[in-house]
Amino acid sequence: LESVDVLEGISPCGTILINTPDSAESIKGKLKADDVKIYTVDATKIAMETTGKPFPNTPMLGALAKATGIIGKEGLIKEIKHKFLVKLGEKLTEANIQALNRAYEEVKGTNG
Repeated sequence: LESVDVLEGISPCGTILINTPDSAESIKGKLKADDVKIYTVDATKIAMETTGKPFPNTPMLGALAKATGIIGKEGLIKEIKHKFLVKLGEKLTEANIQALNRAYEEVKGTNG
């Protein structure tokens, strides 16, 4: 967050989702982003605890679904099952679904 301007080009009342253990309020203060919605989730920690791998992609999808509402959680779960079952097997697919659900519940945010 210190090396690039993550707010560059974002419209007023925009939304930012960050993979961090820091709180949304803390990030909002660092960025001085009064009119932007900030959401945070520790997706890497969730991934490690659920899948045993440091891949935060699926938890970030769960957090994005909750933070923005642009896609439903159930639709994501259906797609994960469809795409992952053959490729990863049942155990890792279920772990990814658990990661998605945890991030959906654990994401925290501020209003712009």
